[in-house]
Amino acid sequence: MAEWTLSSILSEIGSAVDGLIELADRKTDAIVNGDIERLNEVTAQEEQISRALAALEEERLRLMGSAGQEDAEVEGLRRLLRDKVSKLKLLNERNQELLKQALRIVEFELKLFMPQMAYGGAPAKGPVVFDHKV
Repeated sequence: MAEWTLSSILSEIGSAVDGLIELADRKTDAIVNGDIERLNEVTAQEEQISRALAALEEERLRLMGSAGQEDAEVEGLRRLLRDKVSKLKLLNERNQELLKQALRIVEFELKLFMPQMAYGGAPAKGPVVFDHKV
């Protein structure tokens, strides 16, 4: 786009945030399903959109400094954008909590496979998940 207006910038930012919301939903699915490859793909896509958002934000700040355009359309777009960002924040918080839970599960499972050290440095005799005697 050769000449940006504040309305067009806010619309583009809104579209980018919509993309991030969609990716946050995909990220949730990847976390729940334990699909690390898909999680990496989604994260890479999020980084691309974030870079585009940074460029749009720079342009928005430039326009805000030079133009006094404050009409109903801009205010509506601003309100819509605020709602989208709030939704994205909630999705990211949910994903963060899911990742914390997954990490706790992994730590628990690792403890099952690792014998605990007893006083004196010798491994304690305790329940073992698998029989290593053959």
